[in-house]
Amino acid sequence: MILFEVKQPLVDAVFRRRISRFMAEVQVGDEIVTAHIGNSGRLSDVLIPGAPALLKTVTRPGRKSRFDMIAVKPRGSWILVDTHMHGDIAEKIVDYELVPELSGYEILKREVKVGSLKIDFLLKKEDTLCYMEVKGCTHLKSGNVGVFPDAPTIRGRRHVKYLLKAVKEGIAATITFLVFREEAESFSPNWDVDPEFSHLLKTAYENGVLIVACKILFDGRRVCFEKTLPINLDEQK
Repeated sequence: MILFEVKQPLVDAVFRRRISRFMAEVQVGDEIVTAHIGNSGRLSDVLIPGAPALLKTVTRPGRKSRFDMIAVKPRGSWILVDTHMHGDIAEKIVDYELVPELSGYEILKREVKVGSLKIDFLLKKEDTLCYMEVKGCTHLKSGNVGVFPDAPTIRGRRHVKYLLKAVKEGIAATITFLVFREEAESFSPNWDVDPEFSHLLKTAYENGVLIVACKILFDGRRVCFEKTLPINLDEQK
């Protein structure tokens, strides 16, 4: 199902190398330029030198680069890497009631500040409030298992701890993983990379936090919901 289309014209590029955590060197035509990477993950199996990339032109004053990197095609399909799109994707998933467990909820607020944290959404269904945090998954393990995170995530652990606390205080909570790999047929936390996050996620689920994984595809213009994926929270030996 089509969630939305990227209306702004995108620029074809070729990824060359990652300069820093949030900056890449790319080639646009005959010109070597920099592009902002709006993603703090390692993206080690996505940012492959020579891979096609799609960029968005940004004209905001004070920026180091005039481009944002939107997607990369390391093999056969595009992979969205811009985390700024996560909120819009999740909003459509809720509005279109594509996840049965979230059916009937409406969005009250985006980017809800709770203490020193921000939770992506506050939802409501009748008298029930629900916090919703959204995470993007770009990494594959064992060929067809989407895993998160691809680097240790202190911020992610703090989010899970807060949602676990919220459920214990009587507020519903969910973590929705957006899996951007066409090959993915299931989802799992990445026990090898961040066992603490993985254990917290499993504990949260066992205590009532809803865990959802949605396969999201991008064809270079349209962002599409494919399906929900089965989830395995157990440590893989």
